[in-house]
Amino acid sequence: MELTGPPDAPLDEPLALRVRGAGPGTRLTWRARIRDDDGRVWRATADTAAELDETWAPAKSPAAPHAALASLRPVRVDVRVETPDGLTATRTITRHLLGDGVRVRRWKGEITASLFLPAEPAAPPIVIDDPGALLAGALLASRGVMTLVLKKGDPDVAATQLEGVPGGAGARMLGNVPIPPGVPGPTNPVAWDTLLADLGARPRQAVAGDGSA
Repeated sequence: MELTGPPDAPLDEPLALRVRGAGPGTRLTWRARIRDDDGRVWRATADTAAELDETWAPAKSPAAPHAALASLRPVRVDVRVETPDGLTATRTITRHLLGDGVRVRRWKGEITASLFLPAEPAAPPIVIDDPGALLAGALLASRGVMTLVLKKGDPDVAATQLEGVPGGAGARMLGNVPIPPGVPGPTNPVAWDTLLADLGARPRQAVAGDGSA
């Protein structure tokens, strides 16, 4: 068997992999493995590749609710597919938190924040008053939204300072935002897609389902 599909993609995109050589209608078991910034291993098992992101769990307990990916470095995901009669195929793919051309600026002083500047703006800027939204900020910028993630300070001051950045005027203020799908741990893909639509960000790609041939 052989796994086919994109070798890399944004972290919040569904895993768009297909199987070649299994035969039409073959029941498949998909497994995935990822190691986070803290060296913790997370595993997932599902009936389709697209569902793997909904089943991530730490290999050992106890663990934090979500994988540690604050470095924003690309992560490698080891994927394995199995058939009931013992055929297997494996592939390692890369998942990106920062899209091509996205720049990150760290702000210190009256406010402490991370500013994510998209390569191609597609929507008005936002300020997220939630220090835990770093991953969301990176992926939103990858989808065209200039995003300032506030760690400490007054949100109104942050919005005023953002006006000094080209394209940063008129920022919308947000509180907590969903954890992006693809991050190992509990996530809500529907809430994430709703947020993307509400902000005018570029949407995630739809996956029709896994196929085998």
